[in-house]
Amino acid sequence: MAKMKSLKTGLKKPLAAVISAALLAVMLAACTNVPNIPDVSDTSSEASGADGESQPEAVLSAEEWMETLEERDYTGQKLVIATAAEGFVVPDDEEESGLIDAAAEKRNELIEDKYGVVIEEKKVQSSTLQSQLASAAASGTQYADAVLTTAREISSLAAGGGLLNLFSLPYFDMQAGYMDRSLADDSVIGNTCYAIYGSATGVENSVWAVFYNKKLLSDAGYPSPETLVRNGEWTFDKMYEISKTVAADTMNKRSPDSSRDIFGYSSYNNDDDWLMALWQSGAQKALGNDTDGHAALCYDYAASQAVLNTLNDFVNSKAMYPSAKSAVFSAFSEDRIAFLIYRLDFAATLAENGADWGLLPVPAILDAAGQVSPVDSNVFGLCVPAFLENSERTGILLNAFFAASHGHVRQAFVDNYVNYYLSDNDEALMLEHIIDAASVDASVLYADGYSGIASVTTDILTDIIKNGGTLQSRVEPLINTFENFIQNTFR
Repeated sequence: MAKMKSLKTGLKKPLAAVISAALLAVMLAACTNVPNIPDVSDTSSEASGADGESQPEAVLSAEEWMETLEERDYTGQKLVIATAAEGFVVPDDEEESGLIDAAAEKRNELIEDKYGVVIEEKKVQSSTLQSQLASAAASGTQYADAVLTTAREISSLAAGGGLLNLFSLPYFDMQAGYMDRSLADDSVIGNTCYAIYGSATGVENSVWAVFYNKKLLSDAGYPSPETLVRNGEWTFDKMYEISKTVAADTMNKRSPDSSRDIFGYSSYNNDDDWLMALWQSGAQKALGNDTDGHAALCYDYAASQAVLNTLNDFVNSKAMYPSAKSAVFSAFSEDRIAFLIYRLDFAATLAENGADWGLLPVPAILDAAGQVSPVDSNVFGLCVPAFLENSERTGILLNAFFAASHGHVRQAFVDNYVNYYLSDNDEALMLEHIIDAASVDASVLYADGYSGIASVTTDILTDIIKNGGTLQSRVEPLINTFENFIQNTFR
């Protein structure tokens, strides 16, 4: 089986993510899941247009956004981005550039033309990255202007004190129209954000999607399931219903046989990433802000419990294929699994191995007509080392990195999938639905590095999904501890 692909290379060549009940109710009523975005500078790029007014994102191209940015001359200097995704910041020299390479080259040219900088890619040694950042800071040497790596790695770096709160980076404008605004907003905890996500970081590869087996769905009476999406009928209940229909014989057996039976659904990687992707499809955010703008736990217990109960039934059903990785891939290719729910970049593996599949968005659990494309903690984000020699310059140039990526990079991802992995117009339309619904959850992004977040979010959630239980009774005893943690960590 083909190996899973990296950020860039997987989309380059063709076929070949205790207080009293009364007080608790008051706290929950006061919470909002909209992050508190502080105004940290009067020099935002949205306010820096020629007429001094914000420009609407929809009418500006990358080139036009670049014209709104601060003017500086950095001729002969370098913009250094350390990355674990080699070739995404500065593409490899090749005779024939891939679509994403070409978009990255175009982005880099726009930045270099405006500021005179040379963009340099620095290879990240993930196993020693934290110590490298600390060593550079101790010696008064800048490690890099920015680091492009996974959310899992970023959370560890942030917890270790190695990263800068992006709200304190001069000129850097997270609210600019060229940013993926919903992804930026949802990356915030209180007044703290350590990384930003979007097309400029390749988020498209990490969104989760539903791959369906064409033969099994056709046999079940759904030869064109994309119609369900277009008609607003593609719901979580509908996916479960179809799954149980396809796996009817298996569900009636006392002991399903994973080597022979037909199942309704599975994931290539049936671990906590899979469970958290499913949880995010319920669109229930654990972290938000209280009325003072401070980070707080803001569970809607009733809605969250409904999601967890649904998922508990889902992952414990006989309709779910119990294995993972090569076994689930083989079963899907053998027409024995109807739906494979996994990261969008798995399309490369499916296409290269000849499986007969189609593409659908992940249906939202509580929204009958909605979709949510969650990401997992392997999604790439851009973060900034805590020690910088010239923070103003870094802020200005990172604005440029995102502005110059606007439109170009996303379209390159879309075109790359359409040209190399998808087989018809229906799948191309589904791809747009999936990317448009991209969503991140701060608790998922930071849980790996902060036990204080994991203890009241991912740890409890995955346990309840697997084993059942009541969320409110599990969370209430931990609220005071969490509040102490959050006040000292995410102000």
